[in-house]
Amino acid sequence: MQVTFRKGSSADAIDVYCDGKRVGCIRRSQDSRRYEYYHGRHNLTAYAYENVSLDPLKALLSSRMGRRPLLSLISES
Repeated sequence: MQVTFRKGSSADAIDVYCDGKRVGCIRRSQDSRRYEYYHGRHNLTAYAYENVSLDPLKALLSSRMGRRPLLSLISES
């Protein structure tokens, strides 16, 4: 599975794609101290992962998505 990251619709968002399908987004926390990954196309309230640095968070997401499909990918197929 190929995981890619693209600029989101707002200045502080990064959209996360897995095999060409949008599966979530990364945003800065309200206090700007960490990055938060929100799983799902419309999830803006409950983040699944967080890290103070963007690159380790991207690496974690790439690793997790590479091992098994996420539920949103299965349900949209």
